[in-house]
Amino acid sequence: MDIELLKRSADLRSLADMRLVTLEDGPGRGQRILVARSAAGVAFEVAVDRGFDISSLSFKGTSIGWHSPAQMAFPAHDPGSEDGWGFLRNFDGFLVTCGLDHYSKPTELDVSHYNHPHMKTRNMPLHGRIAAEKARLVSYGVDIESLEVSCEGIVRQASVFGETLELRRKVTLPIFGSELTIQDTVTNRGFRPTDHAIMYHTNFGYPFLDDTLTIGGLPDEISSEINSSPPRPDDEYM
Repeated sequence: MDIELLKRSADLRSLADMRLVTLEDGPGRGQRILVARSAAGVAFEVAVDRGFDISSLSFKGTSIGWHSPAQMAFPAHDPGSEDGWGFLRNFDGFLVTCGLDHYSKPTELDVSHYNHPHMKTRNMPLHGRIAAEKARLVSYGVDIESLEVSCEGIVRQASVFGETLELRRKVTLPIFGSELTIQDTVTNRGFRPTDHAIMYHTNFGYPFLDDTLTIGGLPDEISSEINSSPPRPDDEYM
């Protein structure tokens, strides 16, 4: 415990905070959001009812993540709707987790390993189902012992005569640091083997992503290729 820090601030909200709120208006009305910030200027939001994903990320007031016209609707649309393309009506935010048993385009997969007498195949939607599932909140807050802002939740993707997969996610940010850490564990809670697939769909948006952006720290040939074609608006994707 940092005694000197406590002498200066009896309430750590002067430095960092994490609050559980419920949206009261708009397409996302009714869903739970964890709103967090650190003393280093990092702020993020966790969509508790949307896969425990990072729905918003900013640094010193500059938004880094991408926000779509779908506006994080709640309840989430069924990913299996629209011939498996329903994901696109949910797609929004800095980090969208894809899986837990399929990602990529809609397809039909063999599920005979579940030993259901009438269901041998299943239609898998674009990027799976986990990003549309609600989490059970385990913990959240600011810890004076570790000097961290953190939250933890469990998201389950399950079906009778199908998969029972759990994603346990912990998100951690040092009070005085700027490195956001996501620790995931996926567990098969069923009694039969199941397919597992996971992809972290990270999405960058304006004003972070603009034609003044340059990226460093990569091999020279990759950096020069990226920085020679900076992102610009395109009428095809407005």
